[in-house]
Amino acid sequence: MNYRFKKAVSFVEVAFVIFILIFSYLFVFKKMFDNMKNTDFMRAAGISLTRLDVAGRNISLGQGFIGKFKSEWDMVNLFSQQLEMDKICYDSQSEGCWSNNNIWTTPRLGFRTKNNEFVVMNFYSSSCSSKINIPNTCGEIIIDTNGSGQPNRVGQDILKFYVVKSGLIPAGIRGDIINPSDDCDFVHNFSWGCTAKLLNVK
Repeated sequence: MNYRFKKAVSFVEVAFVIFILIFSYLFVFKKMFDNMKNTDFMRAAGISLTRLDVAGRNISLGQGFIGKFKSEWDMVNLFSQQLEMDKICYDSQSEGCWSNNNIWTTPRLGFRTKNNEFVVMNFYSSSCSSKINIPNTCGEIIIDTNGSGQPNRVGQDILKFYVVKSGLIPAGIRGDIINPSDDCDFVHNFSWGCTAKLLNVK
């Protein structure tokens, strides 16, 4: 075999091995980076749930939420007092209380906390009799755990909690029509159901 040909073959082989090593490194690095990001989102979700849970307990006083709210304004008023509100917004998207403009097409009442969380409320039933996604629902709380910080994405830093007659539960919990097993893998698919998955709640 010609010496030059051998040398060329050797060069191609070495280049191919280097390419495989670089590709493998990038793949592993990306996976590690994604896991680190998910850990950050899990930590933020846990902090938000704790804050919301404490606020809910202070509002319900151990008697549940039936009759506590008659409108979204009641929800915003009561929860904003408990969560160290910085600003109330009648149109959250245009007044600095929300960043993701792809979720709603109509103005939403909400508030910004001193921790730079964005919080928006959906009111359904004063008697907590709604069955929008799960039984005994009074309303929903949607929170962007880091406010204007990126990625402003549902299932990562934008999470949903149901206000039911007995307390607060994360979207994607067992019994919810949103099934995180189908649409939340933290890689390609993110949804409201990621809320329960981030919190490791079933």
